[in-house]
Amino acid sequence: MHEICFANGNYLPKDQVSVPIDDYGFARGYTLFEHFKTYKGKPFHGEDHLRRLFHAASFFYLKVPYSIDDILNIIKTLHEKNHFDEAGYKIYLTAGRCESYLDFPKTPSFFILPYAIEKRPCKEDDEIFVTTTHFQRNFIEHKTVHYLPGIKAHLDAIKGAQVHGTEIPAETLYLDKENNLLEGTFSSLLVFDQDTLIVPKSDNLPGITQHIVLRIAKDHFDIRHENIPYDALGDLTEVLFASSVSEIRSIRKLDTFTFKTRKNAVILKKLFNTYVDESSWPLLEKFAYASLATSCL
Repeated sequence: MHEICFANGNYLPKDQVSVPIDDYGFARGYTLFEHFKTYKGKPFHGEDHLRRLFHAASFFYLKVPYSIDDILNIIKTLHEKNHFDEAGYKIYLTAGRCESYLDFPKTPSFFILPYAIEKRPCKEDDEIFVTTTHFQRNFIEHKTVHYLPGIKAHLDAIKGAQVHGTEIPAETLYLDKENNLLEGTFSSLLVFDQDTLIVPKSDNLPGITQHIVLRIAKDHFDIRHENIPYDALGDLTEVLFASSVSEIRSIRKLDTFTFKTRKNAVILKKLFNTYVDESSWPLLEKFAYASLATSCL
């Protein structure tokens, strides 16, 4: 089955959706991206994801061709057309086509690619192995398709594991120049020092799921925002990743550091599942940007 997708105003089977070779999104990587899934058939914090997209579009001089309400209605239609129970949605805003690479496109392209997912709660036994690399995003506030450094680091780690017959990592964690922990290639970082929840102070993509966790955890844990040195890993009791698709995962091993305690991760995951089951999810303050107006060059 080919899922029905949305491409520049048209509902098309996935195998009929394409990006022209002269689209700046393909030729120059000039593309913004959002990725989220549904619970009970509703986009989970979909408006927050779209607000982040509009905020990025304004920064990069791209005009989103539809309003937030329009996009949410398109997603509802896609859900119905594909007869999904639950689904993931990938949204791409590219700069559009341009005959000359010395100029800039005037008409962005807009795609929504859905896919079916299994309905499941946030699992208590999700545990992963992670490696590290030094890298900081150039545009930390915005979600783009520039994953190449993280992909290269992850492939290096996989190749090394295959050569040495060791465990293959699930993801890569970025470190800054001062060796502070930042974020994963696809996930935000959360750590526990005993019963205190710590999140990196800055220089990270504002994660939707990370901010949801901060909302649901504030009545249960002390929360600190501060730099987390790599050398402090031995003093931490739990390290976790949070993302819109993988939800909350405990990091069992990070490079050579191991973490055996799961107490607070179990609490967070139960809180997350309870939150998901609520009838509505209020907007997150972090993504209530003053202006969502966008414009092209």
